[in-house]
Amino acid sequence: MTIVVVMEQVPDVVEELAIAPSGTDLDRDAVSYVLNEYDDHALEEALLLAEASGDEVVAVGIDTTGELDQTLYTALAKGARRAIKLTGDFEGTWLSTRAAARLLVPVIQELGPRLVLTGVQAPDDLDGQLAPTLAALLGWP
Repeated sequence: MTIVVVMEQVPDVVEELAIAPSGTDLDRDAVSYVLNEYDDHALEEALLLAEASGDEVVAVGIDTTGELDQTLYTALAKGARRAIKLTGDFEGTWLSTRAAARLLVPVIQELGPRLVLTGVQAPDDLDGQLAPTLAALLGWP
């Protein structure tokens, strides 16, 4: 069986953050990105569950920054068996939680996991709505 872990990159808040000329967003070209800490916790939990059950862990991420590879390599190095990177014309744009969930649902359905784990929230939006939105779109309780 499969356990899917959704991985996201977020701005590295340890670095100095630059504001875009619009004044309403970060200058995304000047920001460095890191794995969302909460997604890293979800990955660790998935790996513990997989070790106990013999399941396969698959890391899935949407590449909106053009820099997701390092995050997925990290997941593989920690023990995920596979990594899937979703790419498209959304690179360089901010995706709403619902838009991200809609991109993830077909991949999750194809993988047929028995469990999907996400981080509790991301520090760049703080809404924590990805997991319940995925569950609703997948028709899961």
